[in-house]
Amino acid sequence: MDIQKTVLVVDDSTTNRSILCDILHSDYTVIQAENGIQALTMLKKQDKKVDAIILDIIMPEMDGYEFMDKIKQDKTLSQIPVIILTEKSDRDTEKKVLESGAWDFVPKPYDADIIKLRLKNVIARSQVSLLKELNNVMNYDPLTEIYSKNKFFSASKALLKDNPDKQFAFLRLDIDRFKLINSFFGTAYGDR
Repeated sequence: MDIQKTVLVVDDSTTNRSILCDILHSDYTVIQAENGIQALTMLKKQDKKVDAIILDIIMPEMDGYEFMDKIKQDKTLSQIPVIILTEKSDRDTEKKVLESGAWDFVPKPYDADIIKLRLKNVIARSQVSLLKELNNVMNYDPLTEIYSKNKFFSASKALLKDNPDKQFAFLRLDIDRFKLINSFFGTAYGDR
């Protein structure tokens, strides 16, 4: 059973939010914010995990560009795909929107099928990116960028199995009482 994805619609126009909710409600859980400040507050509370954001650019209090700058500063929020909706569909606007970190761009007036397809695609791409990042975290040490213990064991086992006619020497190094260095000088010094 698929869990319904949650989409945050950020637009100062009640009419636009209503139209988008009508388009999306059968496929997504839709939550709404009327400006960037309200959207940031909702995202930071994390009452619901937001899978994608549909964002208007021109809004009072905090416009779409400022909102994009704010979420880029937060590692968790910056992973949420953002689709920008705007009345301006010229090349310069599209370029600026994509440079700001948006994943996609849809001009107004809305085409329901296009919005649904683009939303489906950005959510799928973000999940693939998340899986790749998770795989990287599980398989590589963040400090040394070498294999994690489990990845090293599985890679070594595969190497031995694939090369039964070769001889290998394994060397294991361990620094006795390394915790003392971290205790006296701090983990940053120990990591260096």
